[in-house]
Amino acid sequence: MTVIEFPATKVFIATGFFFLALASARAANVETISLNLSEPLIQTSPVILSLKGLRTTLETGQTDKCLAEALKLKKLAKSLEPWILAAELECALQLPLSKKTGDRLSVILAATESKRNLMAFGPWSPKLRTQWAKAKLWALEVDSKYNRKRAWPYVERLSAALMSSAANSGAVLDESSRSKLWRMAGELMFLAQKTEGAREFFRRSLAEQEQPDLREKVRLLGPPVVEANSTPPLSLTPKLPDGSSLEIELADRIAAALKTGDLVAAAEDSMKMIRDYPGSHRAKWAADRTQESLISVAEKSSEKFLPVRESLLKLMEKSDPDRIAEWARVLFNRGLWAESARLGKTASEKQTGTRQTKTLELALDAAYAIDDFKTVKAMGEQLVEQHAGTASARLAMLRLGLLSYRLQEFEKATSVFERLVATASTESVEIQARYWLWRSLEKTKSERAKVESEELA
Repeated sequence: MTVIEFPATKVFIATGFFFLALASARAANVETISLNLSEPLIQTSPVILSLKGLRTTLETGQTDKCLAEALKLKKLAKSLEPWILAAELECALQLPLSKKTGDRLSVILAATESKRNLMAFGPWSPKLRTQWAKAKLWALEVDSKYNRKRAWPYVERLSAALMSSAANSGAVLDESSRSKLWRMAGELMFLAQKTEGAREFFRRSLAEQEQPDLREKVRLLGPPVVEANSTPPLSLTPKLPDGSSLEIELADRIAAALKTGDLVAAAEDSMKMIRDYPGSHRAKWAADRTQESLISVAEKSSEKFLPVRESLLKLMEKSDPDRIAEWARVLFNRGLWAESARLGKTASEKQTGTRQTKTLELALDAAYAIDDFKTVKAMGEQLVEQHAGTASARLAMLRLGLLSYRLQEFEKATSVFERLVATASTESVEIQARYWLWRSLEKTKSERAKVESEELA
């Protein structure tokens, strides 16, 4: 197996085929040698030529050609998609400041964000997340000038990404970029006449990097005041005049408990709010506060927070399945995979149809990320048996095969991969299944291993 470097990353070539080894298959022993794309290559396949073309256009600043080459490569080599996405985002950073650029960045970012699993884990994920954050920041800068309505969601997504990376000790943006993010967020708040919010974001920007002109702007804004017509961006109480007196009283109790730090009491009342007033705006507000409470304790390493975490999870598990599934999705994106797997499993037990399919896949991925093999097996088998024919079921089958391989159950792994090869409907899944079928056959010293290796060649 050969490794080629493609910029600052590594992809695998398996006997003439490009093959991307899953991060979760880290138990496999792989011998690697380095090969730089700038060195002469004997292979003249369309994939290698396109890879070299992509690198050349990136280094020479031919942005339109670079993006076109990336689009072509994604269709040509599905198994290299994470690396190609990272390179495509790097190309997008070279686009000029224009309204058209904002539209193009929106499309490119949406395509990247749709690959939730690739962004979450894998050897490529740190680089992919970093390039995504840089491109998101560039899109924010462009849309701050040409499309302010589209700009603010970028602030929210980047803010969530920064909190997640801080919890996992890996910054997706450097100090200068974070300062720029908060400054642009402050400018957007200022233009929306939300002075308090603007002042807070400006102060965050100054905390990251000193800027004399911005400090002077903060001074001119004057001292913090409670403005009659503005709402702070992170209000503890929902400013909603409608609703019954009981609902309003419940919301006040939640807010009071949060102010005193009694997260469990606030969550108990939040569950009552969600149960009794499911369609209310305050129900969503209560659900968001409960989610924030769980995140705040789950991201702390001290053992003294474990009882609070457990109490919050038990309360959240009593909510309706769609809300539990949404909590699981948010927690997954924050890298809180243990909590995500638990809530995802609970939600899937209450759901049916396609909603259950997606939730099962989410719980499976979260459990796989923390090596919870018992949950992986249960979720995977349910997907394969009850949701056959879906992309989620095929992914589950691949996960089950890899799990059997990691547990050194090679005959069982062989059976799973054989079934997957026979039913796989995408090139990426089939190549991965064939590769691990070959490795499983090798482990069992089967004569078919040679035949499978020839199939890969």
